[in-house]
Amino acid sequence: MKITDPVCKMTIEKEDATATSSHGGKTYHFCSSHCKEKFDKNPESYIDGDATGKK
Repeated sequence: MKITDPVCKMTIEKEDATATSSHGGKTYHFCSSHCKEKFDKNPESYIDGDATGKK
């Protein structure tokens, strides 16, 4: 399944995600540890209301 990294908006296969993070009971998937770190510092600025990160 394709998902979108909520930080950089890159489309990746869910199983290819390098990192995940949970926030508000939802799991977000990332293309890199760098994107995960940015998300973890300020998740509210990247959340669009969809647990998959898709808009």
